Amino acid sequence: MTAAPLVRPKLLPQTTFVAPAARALRTLADSWRTLAHQPFVTPEWLAILGAIASPGEPLVYGARRGDQLVAALPLALADRTLYALANDHTPRFDLVGDPAAFRAIFTRLLCDRRWDSLELAHVPADSPLATLLPELASAAGLRVAVQPAERSPYFALEKFEERLGSKFRGNLRRRAKKLPDLAFERIAVYDKAALDEGLALEAAGWKGGLGTAIACEARLVRFYHALARSFARRGRLTLAFLRAQGKRIAFHFALEDERVYFLLKPGFDPEFASFGPGQLLVREAAADAARRGLAEFDFLGWDMEWKREWTDRGRDHVGVRVYRRSLRAQIRYAARHVLRPRAGALWKTLRKRFG
Repeated sequence: MTAAPLVRPKLLPQTTFVAPAARALRTLADSWRTLAHQPFVTPEWLAILGAIASPGEPLVYGARRGDQLVAALPLALADRTLYALANDHTPRFDLVGDPAAFRAIFTRLLCDRRWDSLELAHVPADSPLATLLPELASAAGLRVAVQPAERSPYFALEKFEERLGSKFRGNLRRRAKKLPDLAFERIAVYDKAALDEGLALEAAGWKGGLGTAIACEARLVRFYHALARSFARRGRLTLAFLRAQGKRIAFHFALEDERVYFLLKPGFDPEFASFGPGQLLVREAAADAARRGLAEFDFLGWDMEWKREWTDRGRDHVGVRVYRRSLRAQIRYAARHVLRPRAGALWKTLRKRFG
C-alpha cells in the first residue's frame, strides 16, 4: 500500500491595503494585537487616539493574508501630510508586524497621491521606519531627512538595586526612613477617583504652573481615562502611588505587557520634594514589577538627570521625514531643513559677535 502524497496547505497571497483606521482596527483587531510589540501600537491605544486625539484622518496602510494582518503602518492625513497616528503623549511609534512586508506597504503608500510629505516622530533608531524607509524613499527619488531625537533610559529589573551607585542607594534609604508610614499602592483596575487624584499630582508641580499638565486639558483627561479603562480590562494597567502621612504623595500612570513596565506619566506632591518621592516610587514600583515577573522598567521620554540615577542604558530614537518632489513638498523641505538651520546658525554667530 503506497502512502498518500503529502499535500501542503496553500499559502494565501499577501495583499496590501489602505483603509480607515477605525475599520482596520475593528476587523483585524485579534491578529493586530498578537503583532503589537508595545502598548502604543495596540488596537486599544490607536482606537482611542483616533477617536479622541488624532491629528487628522486616521488611516492604516498594511499587508495581510486573508483575514490575518501581516504588518501595518497607522497614520493620519492632514493638510496633505501623513503623520504617525500618535500625539504628544505617544512616547514611541513603530511599524506593526513583519518588517519584510514593509517594502510592499511602501509601494502602496507611494501610489497614494493624497500626501506630499510624511512625518514620523519617536521612531526607534533600529526600526525599519528608521532604516528601510529612508532607503526605499531615496531610491524612489524622494527627499529624506532623518534626525536624532530622544534617548529613552531603561533598566533590567533583576537585582536592579544592586547596580545602583552606593551614594544614590544610601540617599533612597535615608529619605525613606524620614517619611512616616511609607507604603506602596498599586491599582490595576479602572478607578476614576484614583486616576483623578494621580492626575492632580501630575499637575501639582511645574507642569501645572505652565499649563502643560494633563489636567489642564479636558480632552487629555478623557484620553487618559479611556486608556485606563481599556488597558485595565486586559490586565495591562498600573496606577502606582507612594503613600506617606496618610496621603498619596507620588504617582505613576504605567502600562505593561508580559515583560515591561512602561512609565508614561509620573507626578508628585511638591510639598514632599525634599524627600525625593518620585525616586522612592520608582524603587517601589520596580521592586513590585520584579516580584510580579516583569523583566524591564522603561522610563520612556527623554533622557533626564533623575533617570540617569537608575541606569546608563537607553534606546535611541529618530524623527523621519519624507518629501515628494512636488512644489509644496519642496517648499516644506527647504523651510525646515535648509532655511531654518541657516537662520539658527546666523543667529548664533550674531549673538557671539554682538553679545
